[in-house]
Amino acid sequence: MAEENINKINGELSGEDRHETPVNEDTLSRSERRKIRKQEFKNQQSSERNKKNKKKLVKSIFIVIIVAVLVSIIVMAVRSITSEKLPTSDDDPYFGPTGASVTVIEFGDFQCPYTKSFNTGTLRQLKEKYGDKIKWVFRDMPTGRHAFSEDAAAGAECANEQGKFWEYHDLLFEKFAADASSLRSYAKILALNIDEFDNCIKSKRYLTEINKDYRDGKKAGVRITPTFFVNDIKLQGDLPLQTFEQVIEAEMKR
Repeated sequence: MAEENINKINGELSGEDRHETPVNEDTLSRSERRKIRKQEFKNQQSSERNKKNKKKLVKSIFIVIIVAVLVSIIVMAVRSITSEKLPTSDDDPYFGPTGASVTVIEFGDFQCPYTKSFNTGTLRQLKEKYGDKIKWVFRDMPTGRHAFSEDAAAGAECANEQGKFWEYHDLLFEKFAADASSLRSYAKILALNIDEFDNCIKSKRYLTEINKDYRDGKKAGVRITPTFFVNDIKLQGDLPLQTFEQVIEAEMKR
């Protein structure tokens, strides 16, 4: 009888047999009542532990969600900063056919010795061989390492206004000086309208364009000059003729 009462009580405390008639503790012995108190205490402790565990679980889930969101934000920010975007020809000076299967975009600094070396050597050979087969675009990349990089770029842009970009480009790299008097002297050599050239330089009308080229170069991952994009293939530095021939030939066969 005592064992039956205890089982009945335990079932009631544990949520089982809920429709049974409640036990009258007055009919129980002292040991039975003690067992009931112990079971109640255990059930209370278990309930409290469950509540604490639930709170811990909710807190852990919340922290995980917050961390995941922060990590996602950081990853997206890093990707947006570090991702490279292929440059376009924009509206910059070029030679060669507009519908060519191969477009080479050069980011160069008129005062960079490596850009000078390439443009006075390899480029001339490439122009002679591929001038009527590929489109070659020059975009300004004044790195800030040379005092007159931006001035030289402005001079070339102003010469382009009068249809003499490539001639002025060649003089800049050959003579290399780019102070105000030198820039003006090149304009005279090429028989440009000096008044128009002077006004163009003074107005700094191409500063925005030059800065745009620079920003586009940075977005494309340009870190040194010269840097080239043969279609979507990136080449860096004053590379030999053979390297360009291999890449151009392969791209022409695609």
